[in-house]
Amino acid sequence: MKKLLVLSLFYIAMGCLTGCSNNPPETQANEQVSTTPEKGLTEAEKLKALKEEALLLRGANSIKEVAHYNGIATIAYVKDFAEYKRLNPESTLTKEYLEGFWEGGDEYKKALVDGPVRLMRKLYFLEEVAMQLPYNGKTYSVKVNKPQLEAFTNISFAEMKKDWDVNFLDKYVNSEAGREKFFQHFGKVE
Repeated sequence: MKKLLVLSLFYIAMGCLTGCSNNPPETQANEQVSTTPEKGLTEAEKLKALKEEALLLRGANSIKEVAHYNGIATIAYVKDFAEYKRLNPESTLTKEYLEGFWEGGDEYKKALVDGPVRLMRKLYFLEEVAMQLPYNGKTYSVKVNKPQLEAFTNISFAEMKKDWDVNFLDKYVNSEAGREKFFQHFGKVE
């Protein structure tokens, strides 16, 4: 919550540096959404904002890598508990918890469908997101950009953001059939 407040204040401050607006930022389910581009953010500032948003994704505690370059983000999850412990030696998270998290309710696919689009929704500077999640001996990945997403959903990204729950979450994350359709279109398994 503290990081979300800091990030929100950062976005508000950056907006005022580039010209304050009387319009409050768009919110959905207590999330701050960056609706106007903050001009002049450096690549380092964009990466920092991306890393902070990645902390809010499903299974964020097992993300090993977050990268950004020129509007393209990549997110990679750890391949197993041993890799997680190498990266987080002080963590008290158990192997059973880490592996069990992805078992219930198709969580790995929910993470891969929801995460990339959520990041593009919240960070104006992202045009494409790729995610990779090893699970159960296979590597699941998704790569999606805004034009492809608009063609797939038959709705503009701006319209999708206006009613996020109805236009995306309910159709493609919370619906098993929609999730499968999305993953079949944008995902792959190796």
